[in-house]
Amino acid sequence: CIFIQNLNIMENIQEMPVGAIVKSNYKTAHTFTKWGIDFCCSGKTILRDACENKQLDLQKITDEINAVLLLERVDEKIDALSLG
Repeated sequence: CIFIQNLNIMENIQEMPVGAIVKSNYKTAHTFTKWGIDFCCSGKTILRDACENKQLDLQKITDEINAVLLLERVDEKIDALSLG
């Protein structure tokens, strides 16, 4: 899977506001909803702080978000290869 090596997952995601993460990819909203993290009214809260406030494992949440983003990028690459 050579093309997977060139995927750029969102950098510094732990320091980003949760609302900005969802705005960049709406599919991440499921992860926030699953863990009870408000990305609407509390959308300006940094992911690190949101996890700390709810006593959630920051790395686990980050990994889940990155998995969503990775799958999206892989789908885009597959679509591009299919059309090419």
